[in-house]
Amino acid sequence: MKPTFKIIADSVDITDLISKRLISLNITDETGLVSDKAEILLDNRDSILEIPATGANLEISIGYEGKELIPMGSYIVDTVELMSPPLKMRITAKATNTKIKNLNRKIRSPKSKSWHEHTLIGVITIIAKEHEFEAVIDKEFKEIYIKHIDQTDESDISFLTNLARDHDAFIKFIDSRLIFIKKGTGTSISGVELPETEIFESEITSWNFNISERGKFGKVKAKWHDLSDGTEKTVSSGSEEPTYSMRYIFASQEKANQMAKAKLAQLQRGIKQLSISAAGNPILSAESKITIPDVKYLQDQIWIINSVTHNISDSGYTTQITAILKT
Repeated sequence: MKPTFKIIADSVDITDLISKRLISLNITDETGLVSDKAEILLDNRDSILEIPATGANLEISIGYEGKELIPMGSYIVDTVELMSPPLKMRITAKATNTKIKNLNRKIRSPKSKSWHEHTLIGVITIIAKEHEFEAVIDKEFKEIYIKHIDQTDESDISFLTNLARDHDAFIKFIDSRLIFIKKGTGTSISGVELPETEIFESEITSWNFNISERGKFGKVKAKWHDLSDGTEKTVSSGSEEPTYSMRYIFASQEKANQMAKAKLAQLQRGIKQLSISAAGNPILSAESKITIPDVKYLQDQIWIINSVTHNISDSGYTTQITAILKT
């Protein structure tokens, strides 16, 4: 199958203009606040191409000839670079998010505020509303209670990033929504389970599987807030030292027990990371799920994509993936 693409620039189809000049087209999709981006490298040795304006909107779709192309999203031209010899043009564009771009200064400005007796969902929702975003929050976090936390000389974007890190989540701004979702679940922002994609050994050009230290902690403690008497209480899972103490407080004993058991299982499982270079597959995106059914060390497991890069060049179409084991 022959790879192909389509690029619309400010509502004008420029595919034919650049198709014979294309050296490479890279599209990277990642979880978290890292901006998804597109990079287009063109042969311009005859100096025919005009320098595109920064701020131009690119709509990019990729796939294979004879099949429906998969939209990769819209991107705003951020930088244009010329280099020689021979003369080439590199266009770099970031995924569009007009709202966050317009509020960039406000949401990144340091501020000080004390948050007292809030739920995690409440804190995120308040910040989202202040910047005119709709908060879309994983139901996993509905029973997490924050007795007190200080935001000291810290921007809202930094504060949200730290909350996400502490709760094993990632945040992302998509259109007019602030997304706060648990890592490694393989669900969409609406909470719907994403489908699994099988990648067979015959499609893989190289892979790397890394297992980091496991069993470092033998016990997990979790706090919960007893509303009947207003006190903090502790539950634990496991019996061997050392002990891992969860950093946040839950709204019920049941939730604290559940999360302590889940955290202990995660810690004892160790951290497994997978990198794959494979034949191009345009349906793969960050947080989607993959399985590798015919590789001994990788089979019978579900992997969640952290980052995926689609690359189209003279050499064909390849996809580079980094993934973690589904929690």
